[in-house]
Amino acid sequence: MADTTSTSSNFALFPTEYVVKKLLIIGSDNLQFHKWSEQKKVPPGNNKQVKWGRYKALDLPLAPLAEGIPPTPTALEIDSILATLQQFGQTIKLTDVHELTVMHDSFQNGLKQLGRAMRRIRDAQLQTVLLGGTNVFFPNNKTTRGALTTGDVPDTVVFRKMTSKLKNPDEENGEAERFPDGFFRAIWHEKHTNDMLQDVTFEGAAIRGQRGKDLERGEIGAPWHATRHFETNFGPEFRNTGDPTIVDDAPVILGDVYGGAPSILPGLKITSNNGSGSLGASTPFDLTVTAVHKKKGLEDQISGVIDVATLGGDNELILVAPTNPAYVYNYYFGADAGTRFLVASNVVAGASFTIGAVPVTGTTAPVPPAEGEIVYTSYVFGMGSFGTCILKMEEAIITPNTATDSNPLKQFRLMGYKYFDSNTILNQLQLVRLEAVSAFT
Repeated sequence: MADTTSTSSNFALFPTEYVVKKLLIIGSDNLQFHKWSEQKKVPPGNNKQVKWGRYKALDLPLAPLAEGIPPTPTALEIDSILATLQQFGQTIKLTDVHELTVMHDSFQNGLKQLGRAMRRIRDAQLQTVLLGGTNVFFPNNKTTRGALTTGDVPDTVVFRKMTSKLKNPDEENGEAERFPDGFFRAIWHEKHTNDMLQDVTFEGAAIRGQRGKDLERGEIGAPWHATRHFETNFGPEFRNTGDPTIVDDAPVILGDVYGGAPSILPGLKITSNNGSGSLGASTPFDLTVTAVHKKKGLEDQISGVIDVATLGGDNELILVAPTNPAYVYNYYFGADAGTRFLVASNVVAGASFTIGAVPVTGTTAPVPPAEGEIVYTSYVFGMGSFGTCILKMEEAIITPNTATDSNPLKQFRLMGYKYFDSNTILNQLQLVRLEAVSAFT
């Protein structure tokens, strides 16, 4: 009689995985920007528009007074900055079956994930506003993001130039206001921190006086050069995703972009079409496609200038978004060799969008870095250089675990958050942004 052997294959229809009950830890974010923002609470009932005001400096009397003749009165003038409050929120819906059958505590873990998501999107929105700052420095006398290359890393020379700009911004504005402890603030991307610590001048200052509690709150070393230094691991990392040659109605493939380009553009398809648009037939145009990672919220993947054109008899272009589902996509469009303006934002992967006219105003396309380079941002600023108006603070929402008309059998409950605020640059001259590559990419 033959032996009958029981093997694992006899049980192939039964689950064979062992599920570890303890969940893996998700990395934390060292978020720095909101705690240095000028915070203002907006009372309810005051519309969604918020106006900040600042008096302008007076012209100085440049000639002596004539005897017995009073001077001509000087008028007080005020600058105003307008901000628009916006509400954001997110929810998770858990069924009773899910909570009863899933091994891990999905309710508590859902709350943790919502908290992390809220902190990330708030910080991303503030940093997006700060990227609109006009006071930008680049290492080694470079003048644009696209000119940065290997070796254009932060050092004490460029840092001192930044703080000098805060101390002596222009003829009208005096030194940027210091924080109550008498120092400016610097927030370094953690890649730039490593570059600065490789600079022997800064490294010596950072180590001198370093304390454990400084490290715990993200502070780098002792105050130096009128500035306290902090580090963040959450910020834009600008990459050039390429400018592939477009063939009408043919999707971009990975081989169409330069070697080593992020795989963001494959799947992009542009079709010339005869529809209701007003684009001229047989006409060239320029397109920039940017991408925002859905778990980061920052627009830091930027294509080069992509040449597109309508065919004979056509008057519009139909764009199908790239197929990478981790991102949403923004389109900037313009005349050939003209300015490209934003025409669509947050387009999901694979979705269609029709461009039927050339925009003449709006948000302009961001500048990509050079191919193969990654550009990071860091900041030096004074108190009150940027602000956050808050109509409604962050609010956690958990629906009660009771029967309602819409949920009579208590089959689900919702959890989420919402907030209502706006972020604004209050003084361009007191906020200095550094854009640089890193030797520690």
